[in-house]
Amino acid sequence: MEYRALRIKEGLKKSSTNRELALLKAMFNWAIEQGMINANPVKKVKFYSELDNIRDRVLSEAEEERLLVAIAPYARLFIQVALHTGLRYGEIKSLKWKDISFEKALIKVENTKSKKARFIPINSKLLEILRQLKAESGNTADVFKVKDVHKAFENACKKAGIEGLTFHDLRRTFGTRLIERSVDIVTISKLYGHSSVLVTQRNLHPRDTLSREAVELLAKYPPKVGEDGGNLAQIGHKKNQGFWARFPIRLFSMN
Repeated sequence: MEYRALRIKEGLKKSSTNRELALLKAMFNWAIEQGMINANPVKKVKFYSELDNIRDRVLSEAEEERLLVAIAPYARLFIQVALHTGLRYGEIKSLKWKDISFEKALIKVENTKSKKARFIPINSKLLEILRQLKAESGNTADVFKVKDVHKAFENACKKAGIEGLTFHDLRRTFGTRLIERSVDIVTISKLYGHSSVLVTQRNLHPRDTLSREAVELLAKYPPKVGEDGGNLAQIGHKKNQGFWARFPIRLFSMN
């Protein structure tokens, strides 16, 4: 705990000290399994909460245009794959042509964080991108031959005047754009490869305008009432006495 306090004092974020603590716990657990020690000395040290460390940065459509113009050609397709699949940097870097089925329009992702393979459908735009890559790649096994895209990404962001954007934010942008287009969160969670929709919810940050549009629906479509101010049950009762007589109506509130 003293070590962790020192790391915080040195300027490290709480989330980073959590990663170090997780590593220490794993090392001591391994030592226990090997019979080297009897107890884990950091077992009772709790992780810092990371609820206040949730990023909400997504790439706007206008920023995307500027980014793709500014970035080096070899990295542009890499960025587009990220935006159309939601794959992590390492997952894209590890893609092999054998993992891509043009006939089924599917990508099989094997090098995943959860160690479980998942399948990502290829949309029409991404299909064009991958065919272009295939034509340029020759007989190589890897989809991308570049060693590192991070530097090109950072340089392009500076050139395009885009601030506070990381490569991983492209993954968040993918999911956020889907939810803004009314895709259900279960489907998005499956595409992400998350173990729970709760993890997915932490990654999605739709525009504030979307929430505003949602509540505005209540103003555009108010509940209809009769001329005498009666509620819907009363109106239905007047229209069809026999039908409503079979169903007792009870008013209730929802918390």
